[in-house]
Amino acid sequence: MNRLFLLVIILFFILIFISFFINYLYMFFMDEKICYVNFNVACMSVENISGVVYGPCEYSGVIKVPPPISASDFKCVTAGRVGNMTAVVFIGRVFTGQPDPEAPFETGLKRLCGVKKGLRTFTDEAYGYRAVLVAYPERGIGYLSFIYDFSLPPYVVRKPVAELNHSAFLFASDGIYIKSEHRDARGISVVPLEVGVKTEVLGPTLKNCVFVINTVVDTSKLKIGTPLYNASGRYIKIG
Repeated sequence: MNRLFLLVIILFFILIFISFFINYLYMFFMDEKICYVNFNVACMSVENISGVVYGPCEYSGVIKVPPPISASDFKCVTAGRVGNMTAVVFIGRVFTGQPDPEAPFETGLKRLCGVKKGLRTFTDEAYGYRAVLVAYPERGIGYLSFIYDFSLPPYVVRKPVAELNHSAFLFASDGIYIKSEHRDARGISVVPLEVGVKTEVLGPTLKNCVFVINTVVDTSKLKIGTPLYNASGRYIKIG
């Protein structure tokens, strides 16, 4: 009886292993779409524009983004009004590594797509950069982008910008904008800033583009900021 039970357990784990192995082979050799993400993309503009800077906001809820995006720990930075709608800006964190530090996707998917491309360099998630989510609670829509510094080649360690706060964002009549330049983390030099997304996991970055995703913001847990002052300059539209 004990031997029969042990045999059943062994067969069970063998079947699970075979199932995972077949699934992996299918994804690797057959599924051409596995290394592409299925999100709507909107490409924005860089403009000299005027608008209103709102103060900090508070949000006691939790913000989640859909897989395979690997971004978390979203904090409310500023919130105000765009026309007759509430607009909220959240900043999250992306931890990533080789084969493509600028790919904000789950590690397993990146490694699978790296192997499909013949890449062999993989590292633990160490490089951190920011995800910016502009949410419109009444519409249930969010615009998600990632902050990069495209002035540097991919193999150069990017200078982190200083922590972004409410003053980096502009509320205009047609949406939310972010400053196109910021001080670096030491406050010494000016760092050019651009946003972008990838539709292919290890493909090129689409500059000044955002993912359009469904986003749930519980307005009962949101405290919006107050309008502080008018501002103008060169900004990137992010939502």
